[in-house]
Amino acid sequence: MSKEALKALNRKRGAVKAQLTRIKNFMNNPDEKDKTHLESKLDTLKSLRIKLRDIRDEYYEVVADDKMGHMEEVGEDEDSAIVYYLPHHGVYRQESKTTPLRVGHG
Repeated sequence: MSKEALKALNRKRGAVKAQLTRIKNFMNNPDEKDKTHLESKLDTLKSLRIKLRDIRDEYYEVVADDKMGHMEEVGEDEDSAIVYYLPHHGVYRQESKTTPLRVGHG
């Protein structure tokens, strides 16, 4: 393993240890300031989770929309050793009135 890879791995391990240490310290000595800070972070995570869930659901609606004719389903009965996947991702443009979420390829 290269020195760079070891350094990155140790940095990751250190970050995880730091997070666990903070949680452990809070559990052992719940300071009101730490509790407020952790509750604030938890609220932020909850709202982010809801927002991302909504974006995910909207993305799957766009991908599933077969009326556009961009995609066609390939049946299981077609036997082929070669499989190709078209990389795609969601492009979210809040200012767009007609298609705030669309599929981007490439």
